[in-house]
Amino acid sequence: MTLRLSEVHIQNYKSCIDTHLNLSDFTVLIGYNNAGKSNCLSALEWLLRKKVLMENHFNDTTQPLEIEGLIEGIETEHLDALGAKHKNSITPFICNGSLKIKRQQPVPGCKVSDIKLEVWNNETSTWVSNPTGIDNAINSLFPEPIRINAMENAADDATKAKTTSTIGKLLGKLTELIQQQHKVKIAAHLGRVSEYLSSTGTRRLPALNDIDKNVNSKVQDFFPGIGIKLHFESPTFEELFKAGTLKVLEEGQPERDFTSYGHGSQRSIQMALIRYLAEITKETSASTTLLLIDEPELYLHPFAIEQLREALLMLSSHGYQIIISTHSAQMVTAKLAENALLIRKDGSNGTHARTRLIDATTNAIKDYPSQAQLLFSLTYSSQILFAEKVLLAEGQTESRLIPFLFQQFHQKTLGQQQYALIALGGVDSTGKAFKVLEQMQIPTKAICDLDYAFNGAIAHKFIDKSDENLINCLTAIQKKANSYDISLENGKPIRDRNKITSRLLPEIYEILAADADIQPHIEKLHQHLKTHNIWLWRKGAIEVPLGLKNKDEKEHARFQNEVNQDGLSVACKDYDEVTQLMEWIVQD
Repeated sequence: MTLRLSEVHIQNYKSCIDTHLNLSDFTVLIGYNNAGKSNCLSALEWLLRKKVLMENHFNDTTQPLEIEGLIEGIETEHLDALGAKHKNSITPFICNGSLKIKRQQPVPGCKVSDIKLEVWNNETSTWVSNPTGIDNAINSLFPEPIRINAMENAADDATKAKTTSTIGKLLGKLTELIQQQHKVKIAAHLGRVSEYLSSTGTRRLPALNDIDKNVNSKVQDFFPGIGIKLHFESPTFEELFKAGTLKVLEEGQPERDFTSYGHGSQRSIQMALIRYLAEITKETSASTTLLLIDEPELYLHPFAIEQLREALLMLSSHGYQIIISTHSAQMVTAKLAENALLIRKDGSNGTHARTRLIDATTNAIKDYPSQAQLLFSLTYSSQILFAEKVLLAEGQTESRLIPFLFQQFHQKTLGQQQYALIALGGVDSTGKAFKVLEQMQIPTKAICDLDYAFNGAIAHKFIDKSDENLINCLTAIQKKANSYDISLENGKPIRDRNKITSRLLPEIYEILAADADIQPHIEKLHQHLKTHNIWLWRKGAIEVPLGLKNKDEKEHARFQNEVNQDGLSVACKDYDEVTQLMEWIVQD
């Protein structure tokens, strides 16, 4: 495990009344505007670097503001890099490579000295307040965080000290190697400058001596015995590099300050610096820098977004912990989706994070291979992280035509209604997906073929095998099996490969669903599964009510063209069935 801040508990910070965050090496915060994502980033920044917070930072000004964090992955190499003093101050509080810290401010606008940094003592199970040297030790493990706001104006940023500005921090990281390699040489040159300009310089400019002489002749008239010498302090090596900034060159234009450009150009240049930083960062450092970015995708074209994402991924493996907020699915790979945090806000709880997909899957499914399979299906469809509701479907036809049907019927897209349509590639994972998404507090519905009622629904415990409606339906099927030349196994229809005219299961169920004696029993199963948010195709599968001859793309295109020309009511073989489905999808 790399050195990182892993668990954070935020209390009373703006909209974060009682907020828990589980962080990874690269954590994506996803939520709607004003959900509190930026507040989470600011809280993390304050935990590692204290500053006096004012009333607008407190949710309740009568209560203290507290942020607790768990630092994990502290190895011997990290402690050795601290130096003996810092190592000795922090080691007693480390347990199994972990350190628990808490920063607290009692009231708005207090003295800096009133802000406490507490450390958890595992031996006594108590918090220890402000142990000597602990703040400096933590600063060594986690240097100054780099924060880039969503709409950050470089002109405003430039008013900060170079060491605290975004550009200053990035340039500091980029020039670290140069500083190490050339410190002696540049310091020597600065020393020679001092010889010309300082009051004690051995090569002092004659013009300066002339000024001294002439001024002193006047000073003597006022203060006999008093003399002056002009003195110009040359910057130290460190000061020189801290003053670094950017000049922008544009074809046909004179050189301009970085601050003279707009948001788009500023953001592009900032992200370019991050990409270059990723390229030159090769090995994990003995410390970890927290990089906090609001909406890194802002003002970037799609290809640039992908390049930036990969650069951030690289940095997360080389001494940086990346935490971003985003509205772009392009910033979230399947792997990142596992650890993404869905940030939501309501009146009573304030800002909160829903259970991560990786945790929900682990909790809901104990079988590891099944975990991995379902996790792949869900993370591959990372749009679930940006949706308020999820619609599960079986296959290609649903994936292609349900969004089309929905827009035709409601005059809005699924996305406009905040739905994500997830094709699981079959129904085997339906029950497991329900459990996972329930843990993530995402309302979910599923659309299933008729055969699901007799197999998956029983296995997933949506229908009990002793259910009266199920038994009656199977009994009716058994009575009709011979007349339709349908083979049974354990009382259920199967595809009999021994027969020359072997039918596929979908066709078999379509035949049975058309039987007037069986239809009432199917209807009861349909109504029962609706109570579990599952739509059962009463005609067998989606192709029947739509009047599709097969499942291929050509047939899908034909149906869509017919709808566009003649309307949904004409193109659908069973318009009532389709209407009921479309109405059911949006029902609470």
